[in-house]
Amino acid sequence: MIENREKVTYGSIELIRFVAAILISALHINWWVDLNVNNFLIMHGEKLVPVFCVLAGLLADKTLSNNFNIKYYINSRIIRIMPVYLLSLFVLFLQNAYIGYTSILTDKISYTLQNIFLLRILGGPFLVLPQHWSLAVEMFFYFTIPTLYLYENKYKIILMMIIILSLSDIIGTREFGLYKFLLIGVLTNKLINSIYSNYHKTIIFIIGIVWLSILFTYLLYNPLNQNNIQIGVVISLLLIGSINNENIQINSNKITKYLSNISYSIYTIHVLILIQLFDIRLDGTGNLEITKIQINSYMYILYFSLTIIFSTLVYYCYEKPIINILNKINKA
Repeated sequence: MIENREKVTYGSIELIRFVAAILISALHINWWVDLNVNNFLIMHGEKLVPVFCVLAGLLADKTLSNNFNIKYYINSRIIRIMPVYLLSLFVLFLQNAYIGYTSILTDKISYTLQNIFLLRILGGPFLVLPQHWSLAVEMFFYFTIPTLYLYENKYKIILMMIIILSLSDIIGTREFGLYKFLLIGVLTNKLINSIYSNYHKTIIFIIGIVWLSILFTYLLYNPLNQNNIQIGVVISLLLIGSINNENIQINSNKITKYLSNISYSIYTIHVLILIQLFDIRLDGTGNLEITKIQINSYMYILYFSLTIIFSTLVYYCYEKPIINILNKINKA
């Protein structure tokens, strides 16, 4: 059974996904607009991009382990990623056309096609919407990860993962550097299925909380230190400790499902809200042409409110209906 985002039953995953999306959108307003907010969580929002990858890797392994159907799996991943992504590109084109700034997606047809098909990780140009660079990594992962499941021997799978993990840092680009977090997610799900004792899972969860507290304190006084790999490992420990643990499991409910459902739209379209509110222009290489402005806290609240409202509309009026239709076709 292919995982559908409405059928995810892990409350911890749903909450983590939403919090990561909100903090990343907060980071971008802090980076791109001259906002006098010296908030630790907002300043370190970029460290939460790997969190999405850990979750994606976990759910990918959960899906492929239950039903190894490569064609069905890849189609379902495309259905999940592409509709909202293509909508965001179309809205960006309309926004730029409205202000007479259309060169980003019209100068070269090849450039437009490479953006549409998320080919950045294969040497394509920077994506016009900066936050989409991680989606290119995720799509590449979805096309390559099924090869690991061609091996029935789990030790061969783990060995291949270790090799890829090593190469992801040796290659050096941030795209391949992000790939290792997807594999951490795969290993996380395998460990979840291997550890059945509530006692052991609780101990792992406590270790994750302590590690996160130490890391939080360290980053508070060392703001330039990245420590992204530790973020990935800590999230892995928290997930291993909380999922299927009768003692501390976070149950899925209507609120967590709603927050999870709109999180992808938040991540994908929040930059479009920024562009409208603060007259930001994209230069076509993943960077922005910005006139720094001072804003007050009311504009900050307006930004988040509009982001959540439009993300909700996008999910229920566009993403959900299209995914339902395409999933029916995929199952046929």
